[in-house]
Amino acid sequence: MVSATYEASGGQSLCDAVDWLKGLALGSAGITIAVLAIASIGLMMLSGYLPVRRSGRTILGCFILFSAGTIANGLVSASALAPSDVPVSAPVPAYEPAEPKPVSYDPYEGAAAPVRHQHDLLE
Repeated sequence: MVSATYEASGGQSLCDAVDWLKGLALGSAGITIAVLAIASIGLMMLSGYLPVRRSGRTILGCFILFSAGTIANGLVSASALAPSDVPVSAPVPAYEPAEPKPVSYDPYEGAAAPVRHQHDLLE
């Protein structure tokens, strides 16, 4: 059962709350908190109290928080491409192995014995 105030506002109160939260996280308050977090992490790393992996997670989290809008817009625009907009190249021909040249088989090829021809033996 939906409350009467929610129906009267047309569902706008939830959207307004989400917009307020977005403004808080991405506005000047969010930027201030991120700057203070990165500064404190830098001081803790310099003094040796914080490992690099844990500080990298915090820096990565700040990066994702502030660039999430750009990343989402890029994904949406990439998925909105119609198949006709994507350039198509000619198909690659199937692999056809070349026929090997017939080679005379010599099991003694490369043997250490010297090669003597018939005319050498008669002399």
